[in-house]
Amino acid sequence: MRKNKIITLLIVLITAIIFYYFGIRFCPLFNLFHIPCPGCGLTRALKLLLKGKILESLKYNILILPISIIVIIYVILLLIKKEHLIENFAKKHKKIIIVIAIILTLITWIINIFNDKLY
Repeated sequence: MRKNKIITLLIVLITAIIFYYFGIRFCPLFNLFHIPCPGCGLTRALKLLLKGKILESLKYNILILPISIIVIIYVILLLIKKEHLIENFAKKHKKIIIVIAIILTLITWIINIFNDKLY
C-alpha cells in the first residue's frame, strides 16, 4: 500500500511538470468560464517556491505554502512508515480541517479572480 502512495505522488508530480512544460491549462473552470479556480497558478507558484522565491510564489497562489507543508510532512511520514499519524490526525479533526479547507479555498478563489498574473 505504501508503494502505491509513493507512485501516485510521483505520477501527479510528473503530470504537473508535463502540463506546465507544454503550457497546458487543465482547469475546466478556466476553460469554460475564463475565470481562475482556487488552484490556478499553483504550478507556477511551486516552480518559484522551489527556486526559493517564496514571496513571488505567493503572488501566484497563496495555497502553495499550506499545501507544500502538508505534502512535505506526509512524504516524511510516508518514508519513515508513520503515515498513519497524519491519517489518524485527519480522522480525529475532520470537521475543523474541512472548515479550514473551505475558508482557505474561498479566500484563494476571491484573490485569484482579481489576480492579474493568472491571465
